[in-house]
Amino acid sequence: MELLKEIVDIFILSKKESDTWDFKLCHHRNSLQLVKDIICLANVISEEDRYLILGVSDQFEIKGLANDENRRTQADIINILRDAKFAEDRYPDIFLQTIDEYDIDVIIIKNRPEKPYYLKEIMSKEGKNLYPGTVYSRVRDTNTPTNRSAESRLIEEMWKERFGLNIHPVDRICSLLKDDSVWIHDIGNKKYAYNEQYPEFRFELKGVNEFQDEISYFFINESSFKGNVKFLYNSTILFEMTYVYLDEMRQILPFPDITVAARKPFYYLLRDSKKGAFFKFLVRNNYNSFERDGEIEPIVILEDNADLNRFKRIIEENMEKIEEYELSYSAEKAVASTGRDNGKYMSAIWKLKNEIYT
Repeated sequence: MELLKEIVDIFILSKKESDTWDFKLCHHRNSLQLVKDIICLANVISEEDRYLILGVSDQFEIKGLANDENRRTQADIINILRDAKFAEDRYPDIFLQTIDEYDIDVIIIKNRPEKPYYLKEIMSKEGKNLYPGTVYSRVRDTNTPTNRSAESRLIEEMWKERFGLNIHPVDRICSLLKDDSVWIHDIGNKKYAYNEQYPEFRFELKGVNEFQDEISYFFINESSFKGNVKFLYNSTILFEMTYVYLDEMRQILPFPDITVAARKPFYYLLRDSKKGAFFKFLVRNNYNSFERDGEIEPIVILEDNADLNRFKRIIEENMEKIEEYELSYSAEKAVASTGRDNGKYMSAIWKLKNEIYT
């Protein structure tokens, strides 16, 4: 809440409104005008969230809402949006927060790629109308008039955002990997896969060679193979990564990264990464038997780099516990096969992660 107060303070001190924030003296008496203001902010082309700030005057003075008979709750606002008959039942994602110190409400409209938001039926209230199929938006501090539509160039940008046409191809293919239902693939039998809706995006699995690594010994069968996978947009290689078959080709995954904490090594994959996107694709399509949303000894699954740094600090703070963990059968096999203690610590760190994050 303190962060929201700081954000609103900056807006007030700026002595202006913008395309991502708007001030109102009080809650809307006419619910139609509330719907329009939310649509206009939601349809702005910006990566930022948007703010409809209630209880601040046009002169940027904090007045509060103590005597506002039209004051609404978050549930009230969501019900109004649901009743407004949005096309495809897609309506803006909002939540309401109150800054108690100022006694003002802030409707926070999350930035989502579902733009444009528009109605499928006419909405009428107290002689005012919002029209079906009309896209309203906001330019700087001005909303689109009710009887007009936003500029065609803005509407074009909204549709591009919805279909992911305004993002870099690397980000696009990672996004497409999240929806495995529209991919044509048969990994293990075919060396390629492509997106059925956007076939210009595809990946190719190349050259499999036998190899041995610490990770090989954690599986029942130590036979393992390494290859290269290329992710392409038309004929352009967007990026490549090493993938591995483990347990005599029963498991396939991107070759995990390895790092060190407290001088102890461990394998990890980040969900918020190119490897993470491919890994989730493989897990969802049952190309391996990874457990717990894609976890199996000794690979630690983390969200992003911030989570990785946090987990490294946890390791450093829990070295005594790590030393006390009993070796699993897989870890014992890895230590015996390699003659090194790396497998012991990789297993213990994996156990620590599952204990701490459960």
